Amino acid sequence: MAYTYVAYDTEGKKVRGELIVDSEQAAEDLLFGANLTVVQIKRKLAVPSLQDALPTFFRPKTTDIVAFTRQLCTLLESGIPLRSGLQLLQDQTPNQVLVKTIQDIVRQVEEGTLFSAALAKHPMVFNAFYQHMAAVGEETGRLEPMLRRTSDYLERDAGTASRVKRALIYPSIVLMVGIGAVIVLVLWTVPALSRLFSEFDTELPLTTRFLIGMGSIATRFGSLILVASVGLAVLGFWYLRTKAGARRRDYLLMRAPIIGKTIQTSSTAHFTSMLNALLRAGLPIPQILDILSTSTSFAPMRDVLGSVKTDLLAGERLGQAMKKHKVFPRLLVQMATTGDETGSLETNLEAAARFYEEATIRAVDGTIALLEPALVLLIGLGIGFVAVSVVTPMYTIIQHIR
Repeated sequence: MAYTYVAYDTEGKKVRGELIVDSEQAAEDLLFGANLTVVQIKRKLAVPSLQDALPTFFRPKTTDIVAFTRQLCTLLESGIPLRSGLQLLQDQTPNQVLVKTIQDIVRQVEEGTLFSAALAKHPMVFNAFYQHMAAVGEETGRLEPMLRRTSDYLERDAGTASRVKRALIYPSIVLMVGIGAVIVLVLWTVPALSRLFSEFDTELPLTTRFLIGMGSIATRFGSLILVASVGLAVLGFWYLRTKAGARRRDYLLMRAPIIGKTIQTSSTAHFTSMLNALLRAGLPIPQILDILSTSTSFAPMRDVLGSVKTDLLAGERLGQAMKKHKVFPRLLVQMATTGDETGSLETNLEAAARFYEEATIRAVDGTIALLEPALVLLIGLGIGFVAVSVVTPMYTIIQHIR
């Protein structure tokens, strides 16, 4: 936070300036340490920027975090101190939110704060997994390899997410084009034809009357419908951002046909990768489960981690504790059980993580292969319904004219 101050130096001269500190007390201590007599300290009021007001929309991409982490690892491995490395990187980062975040981390590190503690003050940029990996690196004196392992995980995760997004582009375009075509037909084509139909004393088919009625409602109350739709969309988006809304969404998606299995496979890949990375970092499994309970975004999996930890503390092994919950696939449970028995848990979890990452790609490709013809069929039925509803009364009118 920024504070403006008025003070006097040892020669009695008035000094004005600005400080960026965490609190007013911190500003007073800093000025007192500079042999200044404080007269006034005020918190600087500033209109928040768009980035500060909407951090979710401007937060750095995973690729930005990966690039920053890899560059920092390279600098640390070459012998450059952490603070100097961060100062070098803050001028090379394209994302302005990340630039401000690094600047704040540099300031905190200069004040004696641990790097991991400074990261923890920016959870929108560095998640709990990143923070704990950095903390383990600091505690063990192996910060560079821990950050390198973190960047490897983030890069694999970003690669999988990118492939999923690319696969969804075509179905999204098909859906938007189809919806747009139906809207154009209902709002402009049908009202124009309805005036033509009204000039002839003929009974219109039920589908045509229904379509004309929908077009009339859309024409008369179009603005109201648009405002209500936007309002509902904003309300729905806000609700899904809440903890309760996100939890309900995850449970509904898990039970959804076609995409439910894909989402569960993707979540298993995330969970297994983080579990393996933290286990290789040397953390005990109960502590890892605490970290994953805040890092795992999939609610059905996150909700059972407390029970798994309780069973572990009661003396059960990881595979046995996971077996009680259906959210964990049988293959993962079996590999964890085998790893417990043979002492190769880390190796088995790494193999499982790679398997589920590949399975996610295959599941997405399969889901898209099912969705594409389904969307084309659905859009074709919608446009066909409109076409039949328009063409059928035209034949009736032609016969009436003859």
